[in-house]
Amino acid sequence: VECNEDNNIVAINMPSNHVSGSIISELGLLSNLKYLALNHNQLGGQLPDALGELTSLTYLALQYNALTGDLAPWIGVYSDLRLLGLSNNNFGGTIPYQWNSLESLETLGLDDNKIGGNLTTLESVADNLQQLYLGNNDFTQVLHQVQWDKFFKLQELDLSSNHIKGTIPTSLVKLSGLEVLILSDNSISGKLPEIRQQSSDDPTLKYLALQKNVITGTIHPSIGELDALIHLDLANNSLMGSIPHQMGSMTNLKYLFLSQNPQFEAGGIPQFLLKLTDLEDLSLMKSNRVGEIPSNVISKLTNLVLLDLEDNDLTGNIPTTISQLTNLKFLMLNRNQDLSGIVPEGVQQLPRLDIFMIDRTSLEGDLNTLCSGTQRKPEVVGADCQEDPDIDTPLMSCSCCNVCCSSYNANEDAAQGLTNTTSECRDKVYIGQLDPEWEESYQRKEYQFDGRTFSKSDIINSTTTSP
Repeated sequence: VECNEDNNIVAINMPSNHVSGSIISELGLLSNLKYLALNHNQLGGQLPDALGELTSLTYLALQYNALTGDLAPWIGVYSDLRLLGLSNNNFGGTIPYQWNSLESLETLGLDDNKIGGNLTTLESVADNLQQLYLGNNDFTQVLHQVQWDKFFKLQELDLSSNHIKGTIPTSLVKLSGLEVLILSDNSISGKLPEIRQQSSDDPTLKYLALQKNVITGTIHPSIGELDALIHLDLANNSLMGSIPHQMGSMTNLKYLFLSQNPQFEAGGIPQFLLKLTDLEDLSLMKSNRVGEIPSNVISKLTNLVLLDLEDNDLTGNIPTTISQLTNLKFLMLNRNQDLSGIVPEGVQQLPRLDIFMIDRTSLEGDLNTLCSGTQRKPEVVGADCQEDPDIDTPLMSCSCCNVCCSSYNANEDAAQGLTNTTSECRDKVYIGQLDPEWEESYQRKEYQFDGRTFSKSDIINSTTTSP
């Protein structure tokens, strides 16, 4: 609790203090209060109307509680409010039109609630908005119905896991200050727009996540201009054409997900990847990759934590250069029927492996080095080591496999009307799509309270003493 020189309370800062119960109405008597942070507690119930008396508030953080009820119209009286954090509660309803007066608002967090309606209400408060987090709600907006050019200061936008429809408007991707754009897990359709860097002198876009939609068309070569991009996720769409070699210019990429786009033009593991030496996560699962795994590319990607090449048409042997990827935790080479040979010992000795999947391949031999070595063993190992009545011995010998599959061809058996109890083994996906919740490469500013957006002292803007 902090007071000004007249001993009026101007700030209450009690995040993560195990505070429970409901928010008391008496807080509304603190007419000089500018800063109220009760986030990350166990508060429940509805917001008391008495909080509408706190007309001096510039900072209200109530996220990560169990608050309920519709969004309160009286929040619109906070004309000086710069940050409103209501995320991760149980709020419902729609954004009230009375919020039109929140013209000072810079950060708005409403994600992880049950809020619906559309977004056009926010156009009237767009002038100063920099961070807008609306993910995991029930918004039903058609994207091009929003006048995105009004949000000219917007830096971070999260609309993931809603019911957003329509195509991605050019006015949105052309916002010059945009750093984070997350539209994943919606019903967005149409072609992927041409996305260019808006300023070569000061590139901004760092995080682009469009996965789990129904986006079609090709990836335009101009995407290579996004040389500040760290995270790119286009997985689980209906993209076509080739993967443009211009992506080799995106040398700051750490997370690249192009998986589950089976309509991509057939092609090998892209050679441009050898330029992306900062990559930590690479997923090309079910992306119509053919040919051998290029040894020269793998040898350059020594920072990889995730390598997912599952469910393609890769051939040849596992390159020994994978043994150089000592940071690797997740290695999925399974469901590549013509991947053959033996598993190199160096790969079996990778020190940090947690998941290693090589089932439904033509790999043979044993995993004795992996199973009997002194190093820590992966949590999940999958191979074609299941006893099968139609063959003398399994393709693989693996005493430590906890996912033991049969080497039979499920499609051929199904065509002959045969069944096999191990077919369910084929349907397990142990690492599907890794998203921002898995890898916290992107941290929301209003959840850090580290002064990058604005500091508490700036908000209080007065000499304070501690009572």
